[in-house]
Amino acid sequence: SRGLGDVYKRQNRDSLKYRDLYGLHTIPTLFRGTLRRPGFCKAWDIFVTLGMTDNSFKMEDSEHMTYRQFINSFLMYRKSDSVELKLAYYMGLSLDSPEMNKLKWLGIFEDRKVNMKDATPCLLYTSD
Repeated sequence: SRGLGDVYKRQNRDSLKYRDLYGLHTIPTLFRGTLRRPGFCKAWDIFVTLGMTDNSFKMEDSEHMTYRQFINSFLMYRKSDSVELKLAYYMGLSLDSPEMNKLKWLGIFEDRKVNMKDATPCLLYTSD
């Protein structure tokens, strides 16, 4: 079988309460965790730093917004610069950094509509 490649694990809080939830009464040991690829936390920090994980307000006209417009709405206006360049500059990254490549892979720079009315940044970011 194919391996997962490089990953790191992080234990998620108290796992014993999930025995009943999943009907695992006879299992003596239960580990609940998250597997992440290297660089995940640095890429996630970009969303947090920009405010894209905020759930306290709604984005205006969100139903017509593309993912590219969404990320651009958190960056300074500079007509001559691309969204990618503005983000890389703001975060102190190169355009070909691992973090920027992860964001490209996610499709966050695409002109694809998010199709969600009255969405918060957090809902828009986690939709799809």
